Amino acid sequence: MAGQSRRAAQLYVGLLQAKMKITQGNVPVALDIMREAASWLTETGPPLWRMEDITEHRILDGITSDDVYVGWVADESAAAMILQWNDTLFWPSAKDDSGFIHKLAVRRRFAGANVSRQLIEWAKRKSAARKRIPQARLRGRSTEALLVL
Repeated sequence: MAGQSRRAAQLYVGLLQAKMKITQGNVPVALDIMREAASWLTETGPPLWRMEDITEHRILDGITSDDVYVGWVADESAAAMILQWNDTLFWPSAKDDSGFIHKLAVRRRFAGANVSRQLIEWAKRKSAARKRIPQARLRGRSTEALLVL
């Protein structure tokens, strides 16, 4: 039993130190991650997303597959998000000066392993690399965040 705990601790430390690879456009994998997160949220408290809203048709409404990103750790899909360059639905007063993060989700196996932070930091860098985009915006269940780059 102690050996299993030690191996689990070593795996956890390894995940915290792992650099995530981020790919664009893999909608089926992103949907799987988002559904896993939605299911867990439904089981543990108030749901953040409705399962019927996590479909390819709904997710891609108003965006393209190029706005969908998946983070990989050691060839295993770990997290997903949507990063778009305008969002009149949730940020109607925002000018074209932001990247907008939606549906940020992490597989339970990677919970607490820093992968959401890595995705957000990557989104901030990607936003900063675009001309005139000095910030990324993230909207959560009860908060809105402006991530100044």
